[in-house]
Amino acid sequence: MVRVTRGFTLIELLVVIAIIAILAAILFPVFARAREKARQTSCLNNNKQFALSLMMYAQDYDEYLPPAMMGEEYGGVRGTVHGFPELLHPYTKNWAIWECPSTGGTSLTFRPGPSGTPSYRLSYVANYYMMPWGDSPETYPAYAQGAALAKIKRPSEQVLIAERGNVSSWGTSDCASDRLNRTIHNEGANYCFADGHAKWLQESAFLSNKATYWGTCYWFDM
Repeated sequence: MVRVTRGFTLIELLVVIAIIAILAAILFPVFARAREKARQTSCLNNNKQFALSLMMYAQDYDEYLPPAMMGEEYGGVRGTVHGFPELLHPYTKNWAIWECPSTGGTSLTFRPGPSGTPSYRLSYVANYYMMPWGDSPETYPAYAQGAALAKIKRPSEQVLIAERGNVSSWGTSDCASDRLNRTIHNEGANYCFADGHAKWLQESAFLSNKATYWGTCYWFDM
């Protein structure tokens, strides 16, 4: 007796392909959200390290925050620029945390700095009115250091470091909506606050309390 092996018909193959396509359409966005959630968590951990390093810096500098930048007279080195990641490096000890994993390589790259500072990538901005320009303290004494922690009225609501949006390499005084990247992580973003905590905020939650979170804002990313 000859046994005939029956293969799939064209219609059956098309049905299988259609089922696979439907499953892929359902599962791929789930996988993408899961990957972004992991990147969001990694970025939040970065912000927690920022917050801790800011508090450690303040303890060492009479309860003052660092400036966003320091220039000519910083550390006895003239003609150089130190950004806030460099000022906080003695506490963070990790250059990689300054690049958000969700930026896809679009972060700003900064050249090697003084005292052996390597080049590094920066995805975050500092609130200039809390962490101002610290250049030439003998000329601009009011800007030689950041804000005093004791003078920040609502530290648990005052953002110090945020995700970089459309900010020029020398900062901006414009508080327009495109200055921060508020939707980089699942329609929200991570923020570092003046009381030493960090958290993710949905864009709508941030915008509904924008005046509280921003205060007077000038976002500075060097």
